[in-house]
Amino acid sequence: MMTEGMVTGVVFVDLSAAYDTVNHRCLLSKILETTRDIRLTELIESMLENRHFFVELGGKKSRWQRLKNGLSQGSVLAPLLFNIYTKDQPKSADTRRFIYADDLGIGAQATDFKIMEDRLSNALIELTPYYEENHLRANPSKTQVCALHLRNHEANLDGGSRWVGLGTWLRVVTALL
Repeated sequence: MMTEGMVTGVVFVDLSAAYDTVNHRCLLSKILETTRDIRLTELIESMLENRHFFVELGGKKSRWQRLKNGLSQGSVLAPLLFNIYTKDQPKSADTRRFIYADDLGIGAQATDFKIMEDRLSNALIELTPYYEENHLRANPSKTQVCALHLRNHEANLDGGSRWVGLGTWLRVVTALL
């Protein structure tokens, strides 16, 4: 909700190969912690185990390899399992998070652009160690920032960025580099 006189910023964080990097041991630990159900955890473990793949290129096939990490893309359970995997992401007091599976939006409101920008930057900085611990990798080139305001004039930011109008997209996010 936009409040009159306030500016709002949202960062849409893109994770590189998010489902592919899920660590099974870490996921199973979080499932057990969340559900306290050993049988459910063992059932999901059996679903994750014994997955194999091979690559075929130019009519030649590689040897079968065992998948040690990741969730099945397109599986109806993958978004739910990813939500459990990332449910413990750090929360910044000055921001709101909007999460579904590997899509994360972080929003902040402030009386001016600099404060809003600082709040979003701090939230991104807080995510960095969490992503490292959980084998996740943010993709700065696909992460987007949008500023929203009800003022009818340009907003100039340090660094040469210009935010104009109701919603302007910035292309580069450096806090995740």
